[in-house]
Formats: sequence, structure tokens, C-alpha cells
Amino acid sequence: MASEDDDIARFDNICDIRETREKAREIYRLVKSSPNVSSLGTVALAAICAYVASSRLGNGDVRRNLALTVSSLATMADFETGVSTVEYALSAGNQRRKSRSSTHGFYDRLIEEHRLTAVSDLVKRSMRKAEDFLVMQAVFDIDNREIKYAIFYWIHAILMPNVRLDHEAFLEETGNTGQFDRIVELLTSSAAHLKGQITAERREHVLALPGRYPTPSKTPTHAQRATKSEKILTPFDSNNTMTLTRPLTLKIPLLGSDSSSTSSPCRSPITRPSEAPPDGGTLSSSENHQEDAVFEQSREKTKSRESVDAQEDLLPTIKTLREKLAESHKLLDAQQSIADEKLEELGRNLDEKEAALSAANAAAASLQVELSSLKKDLKNKESELAVATMTITTLQTEMQPHSRESQQKHIMLRDKLEHAQHQKETRQERLENQVSKTAAQPSGETSGVKITSDQQIETDITSQHSQDHPIALGRVQEEAGPRSRQRYESVGEDLEDLESWRMNSHEDTLRDEIQRLREDNDIITTRYKRKIDALKRQIASERKARQQQDILEYLSISAQSAHLSEAIEDYEPRSETSRRILVAVRSHLKALDTIGERRRKIPLKYDKLVEVMTNRYGIKEEELDEVDEFILWGPNEDEELDESAGVEPRHKKRKVASIS
Repeated sequence: MASEDDDIARFDNICDIRETREKAREIYRLVKSSPNVSSLGTVALAAICAYVASSRLGNGDVRRNLALTVSSLATMADFETGVSTVEYALSAGNQRRKSRSSTHGFYDRLIEEHRLTAVSDLVKRSMRKAEDFLVMQAVFDIDNREIKYAIFYWIHAILMPNVRLDHEAFLEETGNTGQFDRIVELLTSSAAHLKGQITAERREHVLALPGRYPTPSKTPTHAQRATKSEKILTPFDSNNTMTLTRPLTLKIPLLGSDSSSTSSPCRSPITRPSEAPPDGGTLSSSENHQEDAVFEQSREKTKSRESVDAQEDLLPTIKTLREKLAESHKLLDAQQSIADEKLEELGRNLDEKEAALSAANAAAASLQVELSSLKKDLKNKESELAVATMTITTLQTEMQPHSRESQQKHIMLRDKLEHAQHQKETRQERLENQVSKTAAQPSGETSGVKITSDQQIETDITSQHSQDHPIALGRVQEEAGPRSRQRYESVGEDLEDLESWRMNSHEDTLRDEIQRLREDNDIITTRYKRKIDALKRQIASERKARQQQDILEYLSISAQSAHLSEAIEDYEPRSETSRRILVAVRSHLKALDTIGERRRKIPLKYDKLVEVMTNRYGIKEEELDEVDEFILWGPNEDEELDESAGVEPRHKKRKVASIS
């Protein structure tokens, strides 16, 4: 928390004229304790007080725009509201000070009773300042008797630190212990700056006092010689350690004085012999001697009688004083025990506060360590993300040729399967046609047909299976002689079954291989799809967060730049320092504009990065809340059909929206 000196030092940076600074400090001290003003804050209150001081003096030292900039308030309306609040607090304090009754007589009596007449002006000034401070609290009536006693008690403790007043005697005078203690406690806790001012004035007053042993300008008299060796005590003597109680109202008559007078001795009703008679006559020496003897005797009798009466009158008073002294000793012992208990309690509270502070420091240290570890983890995650991105890029590059090879193999196997099915269908049609032709011929031509059909079958079988089945072909050629039709039919059925088994086994093998390749392709596609989706969501989230942060920084920089531009728009420098400050502020504005322009262009780079990633790896840009299936390495057969039918393919990427 800033101290009072820090608060006052702010006016040196705002005001150029000394008169304005002093007036602003005075207004700041007067309104600082007001409840309505405390909500403005220390910085804003200092700027507003400087502006109000400049306005009242009419010197134009602090302009409105400069005060608004220094106050850190958001709008001009807030600044005007703060100015109105300060003006209202000042007017209310002036009205309360004008409504107070005069208290000079009351304070003069206290000053005289407590022997502070030599410094009465300093005491009265200090008490007036304390009254002004309490008036600004808006809760005290300065005309209250208890408040006046409390103010004097607090001022006396500052001006006479080595002289302790009797607290109980003051409480007896006030009659309201709670009000007296509350005012003293408030002044002790909240008026530290006022105490410092009074202490400084006391020090100046002590330094201004003349020397305690001045050099006489002439030969001292007998009375001066008698008192010269005695030490002169001043009200501010640091070695004058004593305890004063409130003076009693008992009036002790002086010996040889009249009962109606308490300060000056009265003259004896007997005329002295040395005095001239009223008629101006002269007396002889014997008569003078006799009269002197009579005068001395009467005087001694009168003195003895008055001393006895005075002693008898003083006995009850002395007894009362002894009782009060005993009571005061008891009270002092009780107060000392209470003070010791309070000191012990304060010590315990201090130990608890220190323990809590050490625990808080330990917690802060642990939090700092945890924060540093989190920062390290974040850096490690960023490095891992970069490595994962490079790995995905490498895997994508490596998987492209494998994908092309698998597609080519798939096409080749499919062509082979279709060709084998076509050959099978062609053989079956030929066999069926020949069987139907053989059954349709007459019986006379059966042998010829048999030979012809056998030769045709042998020719076909030889032409079709000469390369694949050389053993079966040799066997058919050996048995192609004059055999029966059943023999050829059984051989044809065997060949047909063999070919069918071969084609079926080859087709099953191809299907299994195609199914295995598809499954491998699906597994690889799914694995890399998940990795890419996770990285895509992470990159999108980080991009969004960084874009929001850049936008906020850009808006903040723009607002600060506009604020400073408005503040120095009408500012006219009056000194070399002001000119240098204006040049520095303008340079700062240029730097802010450059930073803001760079911040404004940053979000486009993230969108460009996402667009490049999307175009490079064929990733579809989908909505953030739904992730559909996408193709890694080009369109499939269905997409080719869609393109041939004039329908927009599914793998077509939509444009990435950018935030400017």
C-alpha cells in the first residue's frame, strides 16, 4: 500500500507550478478521509485534486485531458463525476467548519492549567488541525466536550512525550469513557500525517528557542546570581520526565496574606514606623524604637496564629490527598497489569501473524515452483506437438507411394478375376453348344459326329490348356484314338472339374488377398485419421486462443493509443521537460501503432497455416462439433461415379474462414 509521502509525491509529476501543488495537497488531505471520495482510488483522487486546485487558482496548470489521462478513468463522464464528488466534499467540510462555535476560551483554560502558556500558539494550531481532520470524518460534533478533551489529550502526548497526563482524571472530566477513547484511538490510527506535521513544528519551535544560559549584557543582580545555578526547564525539555495530574481546585492561602486573595500578599493593617503619618509630622528615635518593637511582637503573634489555623485547615486536605495518592497507586498497578496482558496478547497475535505469513510465503513458493513446472511441461508439449506434426508429415509422404501401389494391385487383381470369369463362361458356352449339336445329329452319322466332336473337343482342349496343363494334354492325346464317346465325355468332365476347381481356388485366393489389403488399408486409414483429427482439434483450439489473445492485445493497444492521442492533442509544452515528455509520448504512440498493425496481421497467419495443412494432406475442413469420414489419398470409385454424374465430390474442400 502506498504511504502518505507517495500520495503527495504524485503532485510533483502532475503540476508544474508550486502554488498548484500546495493547493492540491491541501485539498487531498481534506477530502481523503471522506467516505464518498474513497471509492475513486488514490491515483484518480490525486489527478482530480490537482485539476480542482488548478481550476480554483485559475492558472491553467493542469488541463482536463491531462488529468483524465493521469487518473486512468475510462470515460470523461467518470472524471466529471469524480470532480463533482470532490467539490461536494470540500463544500460540506467548509459548512461544518463554519458552523462550529469558538473554542478559544476552553482551550486557553486547559493550556493555562497544564502550564503550556509558552507554546499556546502551537497548541492551538495543532488542535485546530485535529478538529479539521475530525470534521472531514463527517461523524463528529466538534462542539462536544468529550471530543475537545480527547483532542487536547492526544496533542499533549505529541508535544510533551515525556510528560504523561492522568488518563483517569480526564475520564472523570468527560464522563463518557467510550467517546473519549474512541476519538483518541481514531486520531492515533488515522492521523499519522497530522502527527508528523505537529512533530515537525514542535522541532522547529524548539530550535527557535533562545539558549538556556544567555550571556548577560550587564552585571547580574543578587536575585539573578541566586537563580543562575538552577537549571531552566522548558516545556519541551527531553530530560524533564515527570507525571502531571490534573491540577486540583484547592486554593491554599499564603502565610501573611488576606483570606480573600490567593495570589498576592496583603499589607498588614498596622502601619510601619518608617512610614510617614498622614499629617506629615516626624517621630523621635525612641518612639520609633518602641513602635518597632510593638510592631514586631504583633507581627510574630499574627504569623503564629495564622500558621496554626492554616495547618488545621490543611489536615483534611492532606488526608484527602493521601487517599487519592493511594488510589492512584492502585490504579497505576491495575493499568500496568492490563498493559502487560495487552502486550502478551499482542505478542501472541504477532506470532500468529508471523506463522500465517510464513505459511503464505511457503504456499507462494510452492505455487511458484508448480507454475515453473507447468511452464516447462507446456514447452515440452509444444516441442512434442512439433515433433508429432513432423512425424505425420513424414508418414503422409511415405504412405502416398504405398497407397498408389495398393490401388494398382487392386485394379490388376480385379482385371484378372474378371478375365478368368469371362474365360470360364466362354468355355461353358462352347461345351454346351457342342453337346447340343451332338444330340441333334441322326444315328447314322453318330460315328462321324463322334469323331468330329471328339476332334473338336481335343482341339479346343489342346489350344486352351496347352500352357497350363501339359500332363493332362498328353494324356488326352494318347487316348484320342479310337475310343468310345463315354471315354471322351468322362475326360471332358474331368477337365471341366479340374478347370472349375482351379478357377474357384484362384478366385478365392484373389478375394482373400483383396479383403486383407482392404482391411490393412482401413486400419492404417483409421489410425492416421484419428491422429490427424486430434492434431487438427488441438491446432484449431490453440489457434483460436492465440487469435483471441492477439485480438484483445490489438484492441487494448488501439485504445491506449487513441487515449494518449486525445490527451496530447491540445497540450502545449511550457518547459524543456514538457517538450521532452511530449516527444517521448509521440514516439511511444508510433511504436504502439506499429505494434497494433503487426498484431492485426497476426491472425491471418494461423488461417493460412490451416489452409496450407488442409490442401497439402487432403484434409476436409469440417465443423468443430462434428467430424465426418474423409479421404487421405484421393477419391474412391463412388466419388469417380459422382464426378461422372455431375455431382460435386465429397472430398472437395470448402474455404477456411479467416478473421481479420
